[in-house]
Amino acid sequence: MTLNILKATLVFGLMSFATNGHACSLARAEEAKVIAKMASAIADQIGADVADIDIANISAPQTLFPLGLGADCSGLSAAHHSSGFNLTLNGKKYEGVAVLMGYWYNNPVAVHFKSWIAP
Repeated sequence: MTLNILKATLVFGLMSFATNGHACSLARAEEAKVIAKMASAIADQIGADVADIDIANISAPQTLFPLGLGADCSGLSAAHHSSGFNLTLNGKKYEGVAVLMGYWYNNPVAVHFKSWIAP
């Protein structure tokens, strides 16, 4: 049920979770900012220039709340945005996931990937 509420509220640009008359309201994360932060972290991890990362090859970020989100915003510290990526640079393929840890843009990004020589 919480997932359905999240999906419905994302459409309106503001997420609100309410119980007992109290609500946790969050401004919707800006997809472009999340992807830009991820592209920078991916570039750092694979040793490329951020200008070489085609953001079209990074999936739209999914926002997840693994602990749920309480009316008082408890659980927010476990929230994160994740995207998959599939890149080819200089004859080498990179495929993996980037995770913006936490809800806000100033948090670190974890990058996990595998790479191989493109055929």
